[in-house]
Amino acid sequence: MLRPVLVRVLALVLVLNGIFFASNIIVLGSTSRAIAMHWDLAPDAGPWMAQGKVVVCFLAGLGYLAAAWGLWRQRAGCCRLGEVAAWLFLAFYVLEALDWGRSHPRVWLGFAIFGGLALAYAILLRVCQD
Repeated sequence: MLRPVLVRVLALVLVLNGIFFASNIIVLGSTSRAIAMHWDLAPDAGPWMAQGKVVVCFLAGLGYLAAAWGLWRQRAGCCRLGEVAAWLFLAFYVLEALDWGRSHPRVWLGFAIFGGLALAYAILLRVCQD
């Protein structure tokens, strides 16, 4: 189990990241706005990939918010939601990297930042459940 201070810090970071991710739902339905918002998407991304990123980010944001609540209230089920959200987000980034990794290097920067955070969240949330 993590120390209580670390749990609170993780919860705060999850809240901030959750709000950031969930707020991107405003571009749902507009491929051009989704590509503009998500700088790591390739400019030639199709509607399925662009809107998929919006939906996955929204779901990950909700999962992160649920995990933060679970950490504060010590509810393992909510932490599991956050862990699943982190793996879902990471899986989508892997799809992006496979699709545009060679032609669009910004995918790797986004993958390093947000994919790295998602991996850290998944691991830390798993530790918090035990």
